Amino acid sequence: MSGRDQSRRRLPPRSWRQVQPQKRAGDIAGQRTGCATGSSSSTLLRVPAPDLLLRLLQAPGPSGFESEPAAIWREAAAEFADVEVDGMGSSIARVRTAGEEAPLFALFGHVDEIGLIVTHVDDNGILFFRGLGGWTAEVLVGQRVEILARGGRVQGVIQAKRDVRRREEKKTVEMRHLHLDIGAHDRDDALAAVRLGDPAVLAPAPVSLLNGRLMSRALDNRLGAYIALEVARRVAAAGDARCNVAAAATVQEEVGDFMGARTTAFALRPDLAIAVDVTGGTDVPGGEPGEQGEQRLGAGASLLRGSGGDPRIFELLRDTAEAEGIRWCVEVTQAGRTRTPTPCSCRAQEFAPASCRFRRATCTPQARSWTPATWRRASPCSRPSPAASTRPSGSRFPAASLET
Repeated sequence: MSGRDQSRRRLPPRSWRQVQPQKRAGDIAGQRTGCATGSSSSTLLRVPAPDLLLRLLQAPGPSGFESEPAAIWREAAAEFADVEVDGMGSSIARVRTAGEEAPLFALFGHVDEIGLIVTHVDDNGILFFRGLGGWTAEVLVGQRVEILARGGRVQGVIQAKRDVRRREEKKTVEMRHLHLDIGAHDRDDALAAVRLGDPAVLAPAPVSLLNGRLMSRALDNRLGAYIALEVARRVAAAGDARCNVAAAATVQEEVGDFMGARTTAFALRPDLAIAVDVTGGTDVPGGEPGEQGEQRLGAGASLLRGSGGDPRIFELLRDTAEAEGIRWCVEVTQAGRTRTPTPCSCRAQEFAPASCRFRRATCTPQARSWTPATWRRASPCSRPSPAASTRPSGSRFPAASLET
């Protein structure tokens, strides 16, 4: 029996509940854990968070320093796929079930998270930093952080510059007003523990909230990286897909240049790609459903629709969700909203498997993601785009399959 056949025999069952060891009686940070799954009915099925997702969430990996969560992702992928790493650090899991000439379908989920990086240490041992990714400064005040230093993780707390003015005269907190205290006596003491350029992440571990909701840093976007890998695993388990599949855990998305997605997309040259990410919930104070549509926490996968994506791909995802009983909602966008760069012609149709209730904090993963039936029932096609002009040949998906 070949190694590939042996690997396929070791695959776990296709049932979602059996994907990873479940923490049914366990807890996260002392609390019961659980996630809400989507369905077409009004009742939400609550299931425990997969062990792999929890491991990904607890591994620190800010933009440019994603090695730890990427290694966990690759270890899981190696059980059923051919795994590779590119020069940027992005990880790829290839499932070849349809032959070398079959079309390639790719799923992208960035594995990095927003973080901080040390820029200066003053004579009193106080650390200064800048953000890796987009932060709201007020969110950081009082947060415990872990600095990923060469000798191990160093604990610290973020404080704001003292303002002795009256409360009503105080100005909005900005990043330049913040500093990090690790308890050092002076500059030399601090530099014995950390170095300039050391990254840092928020320290709190994942916890559960009411109604089976999960709160954690790095759900943006370890959740997307997990879902991309889970889709590939289900395709490998089924073994009868009409296309080959590549799941990608890309790096350096949060810093704004999408460097990992750029290099991985041009390396893969997929015929079709879907990017899985999170989005902002509108069922909170300040939420504006009139701007981009209504995305409520627990409403299911948010499908992007607008000038940033191909309408045929939206219809394919919507029809599949209806057929599979998967809850879904719509995020309306305009040109430039979805910017994950790809060289493939059917632009990466971004959708969010969860709605963020708190900025960078709370998401509800959907237990039911796209199943292998998705790929068996529909054969996406290619639509010319400027990025596609670099490709030597057209898409191998039949053009008639997605006519609207």
